[in-house]
Amino acid sequence: MHADLDAVDRTLLDLVQAGVPLVPRPFARLAQALGADEAEVLTRLRRLAEARVLRQIGAIFDTRACGYASALVAARVAPERLAAVAAAVGAHPGVSHCYERGHAWNLWFTLAVAPTSALGLEGTLARLEAESGVDRMRVLPALRTFKIAARFDLDAGEAASEPQPQPRPRDRRGLSGSRPPAVLAPPIPQWGPS
Repeated sequence: MHADLDAVDRTLLDLVQAGVPLVPRPFARLAQALGADEAEVLTRLRRLAEARVLRQIGAIFDTRACGYASALVAARVAPERLAAVAAAVGAHPGVSHCYERGHAWNLWFTLAVAPTSALGLEGTLARLEAESGVDRMRVLPALRTFKIAARFDLDAGEAASEPQPQPRPRDRRGLSGSRPPAVLAPPIPQWGPS
């Protein structure tokens, strides 16, 4: 637990994780729930952002519902080039997560490509591979979504235990409604030096 978080900070962060109210003055509504005023809520949120406890407050949309194509990608990069390659990959506006992993496939990222993209997902990945210095990539498309969010109970210090919605049958269907053929990468332990 971050040492500078008091009980009000933790409650505020719990409230914000649950969602910012879609009302004309959302921070006033959060303040009301806290028994505080709007100025205090804004001051606390700014301080938490400056301390890097809070990364962002923003909308999250379903990329597939908006027509985007997306995938998780595992990449193999020479360790001495990892920082430069990660910076090049992370500079792409469709990359939302980019992490080093302790494995031969040492750079993992997620990529979403707009439906208006001239290159599409495969073309964008080919360009990223060629221009970033990645040695190899494995594309791991999602076939079905089981869970896509986490809420952390800051008072308990662990992920909140709430029932998760069941996957919807339409998950990972193309625009035509038909299921795309499954293309699965081999399990990580079997990936050789190829």
